[in-house]
Amino acid sequence: MQNQYIILSSIEWNTIWQTQQKLADSLSKNNKVLFVENTGIRSPNIKDAKRIKDRIINWYNSTSGFKEINKNLLLFFPLIVPLPYSFLARKLNSFLIYRSIDKWLKIHNSGNIIVITFLPSPLSISLIDKINPNILIYYCANRMIGHNNQHKKLISWEQHLIKKSDAIYVISEELKKYASTYNTNIKKFPAGVEYAKFASATKANYIPNAIKKIKNPIVGYVGAITKVFDIDLVAYVASANPKISFVFIGPKFIDCKKITKLTNVYLINQVSHNELPHYMKRFDIGIIPYIINDFTNSVYNSKLNEYLSVGLPVISTNMNEIKYFNNDNENIINIAKNNSDFSNLINKTLSSRDKNIILKRINIAKMNSWEKRSKDIEEHIDNLLKNKVYLNDNWKIKISKISNLRKNIYIKLTSTFLILFFIIFYSPLFWFLGNNLIIRDIPKKSEAIVIFSGNGEPAYQNPSYQKRTLDGLKYYKEGLANKIYLTSGRKQLFDEVQLIESLLISNGIPKSAITVIDKYPKNTYENVILTEKYLRNDKVKKIIFITSPFHSLRSNLIWKSNFDYITINNPSVLDTPSNQIQWTSNLKTIRVVIYEYLAIIFNFYKGYLKLW
Repeated sequence: MQNQYIILSSIEWNTIWQTQQKLADSLSKNNKVLFVENTGIRSPNIKDAKRIKDRIINWYNSTSGFKEINKNLLLFFPLIVPLPYSFLARKLNSFLIYRSIDKWLKIHNSGNIIVITFLPSPLSISLIDKINPNILIYYCANRMIGHNNQHKKLISWEQHLIKKSDAIYVISEELKKYASTYNTNIKKFPAGVEYAKFASATKANYIPNAIKKIKNPIVGYVGAITKVFDIDLVAYVASANPKISFVFIGPKFIDCKKITKLTNVYLINQVSHNELPHYMKRFDIGIIPYIINDFTNSVYNSKLNEYLSVGLPVISTNMNEIKYFNNDNENIINIAKNNSDFSNLINKTLSSRDKNIILKRINIAKMNSWEKRSKDIEEHIDNLLKNKVYLNDNWKIKISKISNLRKNIYIKLTSTFLILFFIIFYSPLFWFLGNNLIIRDIPKKSEAIVIFSGNGEPAYQNPSYQKRTLDGLKYYKEGLANKIYLTSGRKQLFDEVQLIESLLISNGIPKSAITVIDKYPKNTYENVILTEKYLRNDKVKKIIFITSPFHSLRSNLIWKSNFDYITINNPSVLDTPSNQIQWTSNLKTIRVVIYEYLAIIFNFYKGYLKLW
């Protein structure tokens, strides 16, 4: 029975031929394979314009995003919202991509579903959760988080993926050390070489025109020229050896002016993988001129065995994985310690033409052929499937896992609820938030008392006007002002301002000292605007301002933001809470505090008040 493989790739199919394309191609000989092109781990920039354009063209020329490579291998070009760390974008992208993947799965509807992901992104993990494969393998082909600050966002996602995978495939010893911290099932499967392709090319007479006229000796490099490519090293070596031709084949992603100005340097754009052996057989030396850092120390260069398969001597910078390779293969690679050593090794190697060493290189490449590598991978996956079937048949283990999962979910939910409950109701959180809304000025003599009734209360109908009446009466009788202005933010069954006026008069305050503003503004801002007109008409510039305690900060900010010529004195009122720390809060207080903060934000964005 054929299995169904879904490969979540970190590259496009038409880039330089690497492990991802080779794996898909070899698996498709006996299985159905869906190769999902790169969905990205960073937001795009101007340099990605061509890739975006190519993706759109590929999708347009495909059948709903699908393109057949052979009868068992299908490419999928996903169109996505390129925001890899946005929750909403991830949800939308995973929904759209999974819908297409699900169609492919339903068409075949046979065999085990195996996902091999090269991408530890949030979107990949979301897709994996939706697919729910029989086997999940994370192929850790490099440290993506090692050479770009944006990629560091992947750390927690990658660790999560490593933990949940059935197996981790790595290409280097450094990656093996890293992955083994989170998973015990680690297998090293570095890049292999399509040995037969390279061996047959060396016997052919064909030489591509782009390299035919370049003079020997030729020192060659095949691969992308990226940030890890040591341009300074190459410039030094090429300058020091003007009689040697230096040929670089592959796409360029960095500024290459340092080497293009040299007459013995030749840059050839990316060529098809089938053409590469014909270029390489013209080389005298293959080089790997990488900068040494955490990223490159974990890299197993995919061109290493390709160089060896055509008998080329290889010179490399001193990367960890090259040293591991040398330990396993009788020091077959020449490792340079610095720039001058690299140059010296080139000259020393060119003078040596030992046929036995050439044969030794070819035999090492044979041992690292892709045919052998893919066979080992498929055998390992078969063993994973057998073990998974055994585990699935063990109903005690299955029930125990489900029970433990539910128990853990229940514990987490209950714990979260209890923590939130105690933080909200039995901690000083809302006392602290509410205390910052309250102004407690020392009462000062002013020209008038302004009472806002009906503001800062959670209920539409409320008795707070009684408290505001007593507050106004107190400060009037203390002789702090001889005028009172009454206004209300709410119209109720009985007009509050009239009730307050009646209560004040009945307590000995003359009617002539009271100004009733019997209009009902929609909000505090309109209330302030309306009241200020009365104050300006009476030439009042100093007021004692009385309102509900939690409303005092917002109203003060509105007064000062719009009429800073008026001096506001906001003393404590009858229901002002104590400024001593409180460890409990009730729902009424919580509602008022939340409402006030939201109201301050709303007024700020409307331009009614300033916060600084």
